[in-house]
Amino acid sequence: MKRTLLIAAGIAVSIAGFWFAFRGVQLDELRDMHRQMHVSALLLIASVVVYWGGLVSVRAWLMQYLLRSQGQVGFFRAYRCLGIGFMANNILPFRMGDVARSAAVSKGTGIPFATVLGSMALERMLDLAMVAILAFAALQLAPMLSDDIRTAATWTAIGLAVLFAVLILLARRQADPDDQRAVHPLWRFIWGLWQKFSSGFTALKSIRGIAAVVLMSALLWALGLASMMLRLAAFDLPGSLTHALVLFTCLGFAVAVPSAPGYVGVYQALVVVALTAMGISAEQALIFGMFSWVIDMVCGIGAGMVGMVFEGMKLTDLRALERSGPKGQA
Repeated sequence: MKRTLLIAAGIAVSIAGFWFAFRGVQLDELRDMHRQMHVSALLLIASVVVYWGGLVSVRAWLMQYLLRSQGQVGFFRAYRCLGIGFMANNILPFRMGDVARSAAVSKGTGIPFATVLGSMALERMLDLAMVAILAFAALQLAPMLSDDIRTAATWTAIGLAVLFAVLILLARRQADPDDQRAVHPLWRFIWGLWQKFSSGFTALKSIRGIAAVVLMSALLWALGLASMMLRLAAFDLPGSLTHALVLFTCLGFAVAVPSAPGYVGVYQALVVVALTAMGISAEQALIFGMFSWVIDMVCGIGAGMVGMVFEGMKLTDLRALERSGPKGQA
C-alpha cells in the first residue's frame, strides 16, 4: 500500500510539472516554432560526447578513487555500472539508480554493498555542495533573475551548504570499536552496518584525499556545464556560461524532487523556469526541455543496456532491486 501511494505521489508531481511547463504556452506558437526549429547535429553530438566521454568518465574515476582502499574497481566496470544506474533512474520509481549501481559494483567486485553505497553517499554530498556553489554563482552572473527566484535560490544554497557540512562531519566520525561491547543484538547489527557504510568515506581521512575528490567533483560539474552550453547552442539558443549555469543548477535540483521515473514532468518544468527567467520564450524553453529530456533518456537507457550485458545482469534483476530496495542488499 505504501509503495503504491509513493508511486501515485510521484506521478502526481510529474503531472503537476507538465501542467506548469505548459502553463502560458501558446500551442499555435509552439507548433510553428517546432516546424521552424533548426538543430545543429554537430553541436548536439559534441554535447553528448562531452557528457558521456568526459563527465561520466570523471565520475567513474571518482568511484574508483573512493573505493580503492576496499577493492579493485576497473574503469570500464565503473563506467558500465554508472550506465546501469542511469537506466534504473530512467525506468524505475523511487530513484533506484543509486541502489542498482551499488548492487552492480558489489556483484562484480565483491566489495560489500553497504560500503559501495557509503562511497556513493559521499558522491551525493559532493554533488549537493557543487549545486550550492553553482546556485550562488548563478545569482552573481544572472542579475536579471526575479527577486523571488534569487531569494529561493539563496536559501536553498544555504540549506545545502549546511547539510553538506553536517554530512561531512558525520562522514569523518568513526564508530568506536569499544561499542562492540554492547550486548544488544540490534545495536551490534546497526554498528556492523555503519562500519561497512563508513568504509566508503576513507578518502576523507587525509587532506590529499579530500582535495582529490573535490577536484574531481568540480571537474565533472564543469564538464556538465560545457555539455549544456553546447546543447543550448545546438538548438540555436543562447549558449553562454550564464544560461548554462542557471539551467544546470535548476536541473540539479530537479533530480532531487520525487517524481515518476526519468524525472519526467519535473525536468521540463524546471527547464522552463530556468530559461524563461533568462528571457527565452516559454515555447522555446518547452521545446528544448522535451528534446533534451529525450536525449538524456535515450543515452542513459542505451548505456545501461550495454552495461547490463557486460555485467551479466537482466532487467528482472532491476525489478527485484526495485521490490526489495537497499534492505535486500545489506
